Amino acid sequence: MLRDEGPRAALEELASDLARPVQLSGHFGDRVDWETESGIYFATAAAMRLFGGQPSAEPLVVRIGHDYGRLTARIEEPAPQPGSVDPRVALADDQDRLAALGGGLRCRETAGGVTVTAWLPDRLEPLVPRHPEAEQPEGSATTEELPAEEVEERAPEEPREPDTLHGRVRALVTTALERYGSGEAAGRELAEVAGRLGDPLRVAVAGNHRCGKTTLVNALVGRNLAEEGPTRVVTFFRGGTRPGVTVHPAEGEPHRLPTANAIAPAGMSSEQVDHLEVESPTSALRGLTLIDLPPLDSAEPDAAGRARALLTSAGSTDVVLLLADELGSDHPDLLERIREHSLVVVVIARADRFGGAGGDAMRAARATVAEYLLDPRLRRACQAILPVAGLLAASGATLREPEYQSFHRLSLLGEAEVADLLRSPEHFGRAETPRAPGPGERAALLRRFGIFGVRLAAGLVRDGEAESCAELSAALVRESGIEPVRDLLGSRFVELTDVRRARAALRVVEEVLHGIAPDDPHRQALAYELDRIRGGAHEFVEVDVIDTLRGVAAPLREQERVMAERLLGASGTDPHVRLALPAAAAPEEVRRVAAQQLAWWRERAENPTATRDVREVCLAVVRSCEGMLGAW
Repeated sequence: MLRDEGPRAALEELASDLARPVQLSGHFGDRVDWETESGIYFATAAAMRLFGGQPSAEPLVVRIGHDYGRLTARIEEPAPQPGSVDPRVALADDQDRLAALGGGLRCRETAGGVTVTAWLPDRLEPLVPRHPEAEQPEGSATTEELPAEEVEERAPEEPREPDTLHGRVRALVTTALERYGSGEAAGRELAEVAGRLGDPLRVAVAGNHRCGKTTLVNALVGRNLAEEGPTRVVTFFRGGTRPGVTVHPAEGEPHRLPTANAIAPAGMSSEQVDHLEVESPTSALRGLTLIDLPPLDSAEPDAAGRARALLTSAGSTDVVLLLADELGSDHPDLLERIREHSLVVVVIARADRFGGAGGDAMRAARATVAEYLLDPRLRRACQAILPVAGLLAASGATLREPEYQSFHRLSLLGEAEVADLLRSPEHFGRAETPRAPGPGERAALLRRFGIFGVRLAAGLVRDGEAESCAELSAALVRESGIEPVRDLLGSRFVELTDVRRARAALRVVEEVLHGIAPDDPHRQALAYELDRIRGGAHEFVEVDVIDTLRGVAAPLREQERVMAERLLGASGTDPHVRLALPAAAAPEEVRRVAAQQLAWWRERAENPTATRDVREVCLAVVRSCEGMLGAW
């Protein structure tokens, strides 16, 4: 039964022979190699026999699944028999066998019961498995054909890539490069895609003239690396061991400048410079490369052309932060063009100017964003629309003690006196107020923080919410709206980019294989592995379904759409995020909510009135829920 019909059917047969009822749910998916199927079956069967050997009215619950690169089985004993054998002792041999295969077995006591979880990676054969029909060198033998003692004496294999989508794709590309890297075109393409798989996240900051791009770069870095003023040259900001700037000329060899800031090289026009690379040891650039582009409406055609070419070239960027004061009717089309190659976040720049730069400026900006998100074209074209007060974020992060003292002196004035002084930027800079900071100090505060930032900082100090320079700095950064942008770049977009890079890498490998002779044995093995990765990567399905849900003709009602996007990982792939649970939620709570969502979406898919599009979305959500249950 196990060899012919697989582990699920074998477990069903075993369940029918036990002395108590068994609730078996889930699937292992497509058939995998014999070692994996037999390993997960015998471990699951051992736990089922342990708990199901004695009669009981309480059913034994068995959940199986195949997601995120591994086969899992969870056996839940809700009512252990008094005096029963400790499962840790009874299943010790099974635990050792699974560990030897790269998996594991865990026993955990729950409220009133015991849960055993067993798992195995879905690939135990070499990195690029031999296709069943591929030729085998004469005189060689498979592992199954070798005597056990000879297998044990073999030298240990090289460490494998992590058993994740990213790891499997990297292993495939590495093997393809080893086999076909000698070809000029194929070698170049495979080397490029191999390098991209390991690159930091590439984030381009784009927008029109004077939209605040450079200010946003400095805000994201938390220091003034980018020089204020029009950006004339494409500039890359990377993490490095020592600060410095490298000039890459349009012709000639790169050379390093003795400066830590991005400045135009002396004696060179923008046409003579291809790009600049600014290195800084700041922690904000670990795992991240920021790209400051010339304005999209630059008066210099070459500069604007380079910016647009980088935005629309495959592999040049992972994320584009598109800055805009407001979204005009042409933006959806621009976003659609960029999103073909990159994830897009629209940043409503200078959000502190909304509502007359009053105390509710950021609230007014968020209300405007909520209106934009009602447009399905915008919702589909970008991952998020976020309001940011870039000047406040950059200046808040670099707040100095003398500036804090100036705000403290402002806070000592009467509330009405401060309100009158701050009624406009012009009045604040010129008014004669003896107890306030002098005109020169106030002009400097305006340049650094803007009228909204000055009002906010003075109020925070006056109300006792910022009693030191460090506290005021943190409060200003928090109020600026920059943290949601950093959070996206630091978590969700890394996950999404890994999926997008993996898919692009598979396309490159496929194109290379199309140019190889069909009877090449390495080609057959690589094609087999490529199909296996694609067939088992639910991450691809999740990304595609999220795109469908964000389309103009989304097949679900609005409330269902929001819920489905979250469960599919649009806001993050951690189960707590998918299920809208606190990060400290117990495993039992995660499983309970995941099971509820699984049941709800399965019932929704089976509704006779559901269209085909609705069923496809629901089934994708069902598989995501099954994956969460299998992992927990």
